Amino acid sequence: MADTLARLGSLALCLLLSSCILSLTPAYQTKDLVSEPALVGTWKPADEPESWTCAAGPDRGYRVTHTDEKGRTGAYAAHLFTLQGHRFLDLAPAPLSESANALYADHWIPGHTIARVLALRDDRLELAVLDEDWLKRLLAADPRAIRHEIVAGDVLLTARTKDLQRFLLDHLATPGAFRATLALDKH
Repeated sequence: MADTLARLGSLALCLLLSSCILSLTPAYQTKDLVSEPALVGTWKPADEPESWTCAAGPDRGYRVTHTDEKGRTGAYAAHLFTLQGHRFLDLAPAPLSESANALYADHWIPGHTIARVLALRDDRLELAVLDEDWLKRLLAADPRAIRHEIVAGDVLLTARTKDLQRFLLDHLATPGAFRATLALDKH
């Protein structure tokens, strides 16, 4: 059951963040992590039944539970971090429970979704993700722009953390690189 919820949660996250780009590695190092009390609470998009509940978690991180319009939940480990003064949020499915089938657990690879934090106030959270179409065009023109694989037509980033960070910083001001994706109000 936990594995099904994790997969549903990951799918919901990607659908909500519209064609999210997954990375095999996190985009943060421990030294980059920051704490922000305003992130803790329940967040909802305007006029939508879904919600995101964020609580303080282990390892200077957060535990995020997404509840979709049908009441299904997905749990994520989230880490807020800064790179040269710019804030980002790294989300990955929460680790599987110990009751997960060992064979399944051996095949489970959590993907990281990296979102740029456009706004984080007591009452508002706005995120932007790398635009999939922009990234595909960039990689078609320059396949060495960042280490990656194409899996079932989707880009999977395989770069090391430091290379991923450099890539994010290099494209902060690139037109079309980041797409405002999710705006949430605190409830």
